[in-house]
Amino acid sequence: MAPSWQTNASILATVTNLAWAQDSLDIPLFVSLFTQSSPITFDVSQYHPEYPSRKVTPPQLASSLRLALGGFSSTQHILSNPTIRVNDNGREASVKTHVTAYHFLVDNAETRDVVSRDEEQEGKFMVNKGTWDVGLIKENIGGEEKWRIGKFLVRKVMPVEGETDLYRRAKERASTGHIRGGIGVPT
Repeated sequence: MAPSWQTNASILATVTNLAWAQDSLDIPLFVSLFTQSSPITFDVSQYHPEYPSRKVTPPQLASSLRLALGGFSSTQHILSNPTIRVNDNGREASVKTHVTAYHFLVDNAETRDVVSRDEEQEGKFMVNKGTWDVGLIKENIGGEEKWRIGKFLVRKVMPVEGETDLYRRAKERASTGHIRGGIGVPT
């Protein structure tokens, strides 16, 4: 039997909130989307070979997020064409979706959420086009059933467009305290 539209909507909400939490640097939301019961399988090695697939906790992953994306002036992850599969037991699901990830950086700009028109002219960008393979588990949280992420794999399907060294530059900015505003992000 196919999952109900409510089940599909709940699963998609979790995955969509993952993109939103990354772009807004909403650390509490980001951490809440992942299973707390076991380490998460996390793999971005196709974009970053220096980071092999590994098991991490939600706080470890949030710390990596803060360093990886916090130094950018802005990011935007757009998801499209998701496919959802729910296991027969109804407690495990997977989502595969296309993602277009836009990363923008103005080297000498103040770190904040809004980019000025002048900064648009001098900023550099990088666009990644790939897929997310997200494994979810239904967990009982406070008496309510919620879908939580237990696996997050990012796959590269197209060449990177734009300035390919922006991750390095953004990480340098973040490591020196230049992190754009976010929710739950220490400044």
